[in-house]
Amino acid sequence: MDLEATYTIDVNSMKEWATEHRVEERTVAAFWANLRHYVIEEPNECRSYFDNVDEQAFTVELSHIGLNLENWPRCAPIRVVAYVPIVYRRKPLGMFRAVYSLTGEVVNDFFTLY
Repeated sequence: MDLEATYTIDVNSMKEWATEHRVEERTVAAFWANLRHYVIEEPNECRSYFDNVDEQAFTVELSHIGLNLENWPRCAPIRVVAYVPIVYRRKPLGMFRAVYSLTGEVVNDFFTLY
C-alpha cells in the first residue's frame, strides 16, 4: 500500500471539506469578532497587548488546519481545528483557534494570548 498516495487523498479531501465549509473565511471572521468582543469586555488588558488596537496593524491569515481525534482510542468526536496566529505589529502574541464539527458547525473557539 502506498501510504503517501493515501495521505494525499486524505489531504485533498480535507482541502475540499475546508473549501466547502468556507473554513478560512469563517475562521478569519470569527477572529475579528473575538477581537472586537475582547476590546469591549477587557479594555485594559487588551490595551496592554495591542496599544490602541489598530486593526490595520494585525496580520490575520489562516496558518494551518488540523484533524483532531478526541477520546482516544475511541476517536469520537472528530473535530477540525483551524489556526490563525495573533500577530500585531509583526510580533506574534498568541493564537486563535476555531473548532468545527465534521458537519461544518463551529463548536468552540479560543482566543489565546501568550
